[in-house]
Amino acid sequence: AKAKGIVDDKYLELFERGIAKLDEVITMMKEQMAGGKFLHLFMNATPLQQAMYMLAIAWMHVWSLTIAMPKMKELVGDKKGDERAQLLKDNQEAAFYTGKVLSSQFYLGAEFPKYFGKIEALLGGESAVIKASDEVFTGALEE
Repeated sequence: AKAKGIVDDKYLELFERGIAKLDEVITMMKEQMAGGKFLHLFMNATPLQQAMYMLAIAWMHVWSLTIAMPKMKELVGDKKGDERAQLLKDNQEAAFYTGKVLSSQFYLGAEFPKYFGKIEALLGGESAVIKASDEVFTGALEE
């Protein structure tokens, strides 16, 4: 709620959609647990951890934007083009906060969308790994 009006809505909506998709995965995994499908839970553990990492980093970038965006606007104002470039060259603090904003926007806009692929893969329920046995691996040594 604190980020509304500070962070661009497109980034907030993406993050909120990410939380909603995580809720879907958690619900699915609860159903797997209730149904005794423990191998499915183990199968999903690492992909879920990877997705959670991406969501946690996205949250940190949203939080960072709530701090850096107002500071950048205070320092840079409405300057554009050559005037902005000169300010960023001359003012290290303005350059720092501009860099913070841009790096957070990059993560949220270009990297975080990959999270949804991981989540969809989890929700897809591919279970080939559970069906695999020693015999399917060519060259497996006899025990």
